[in-house]
Amino acid sequence: MWHLWKKILKTDTATVYTRRTFAVHTRKLNIVTTPSPAERALASAFAKTLQARRKELGLTQEQVALRANINRNHYQLLEHARSDRRSNRPANPRLSTLIKLAKVFDCSVQDLLSNALEEYDAADINPYD
Repeated sequence: MWHLWKKILKTDTATVYTRRTFAVHTRKLNIVTTPSPAERALASAFAKTLQARRKELGLTQEQVALRANINRNHYQLLEHARSDRRSNRPANPRLSTLIKLAKVFDCSVQDLLSNALEEYDAADINPYD
């Protein structure tokens, strides 16, 4: 969203906008998207898949994080379907994280996401209805 507003904000010469001030202003304007039920279902199903794969291999969260070369806290959040501890937003991992986890679990990214995609399709609710 920042890249869309950059040009608009450059026209205001009285104020120097940074990403931080932009985030503050957008919060004041309530330009925050609410996650859909489908997004929450997707994150929850993905979290269940991660937990099941980890337990099948008899690994701890810390061991998975070390092998995947990601932060342990980040992995814990993924298993709890959250993007961070402060907000209650659903997890949305990067492609590189998915690839690393797939290597640790000795499966494809598609295998990791298959259950999550089924849940997403089942929960897909049109927000404009």
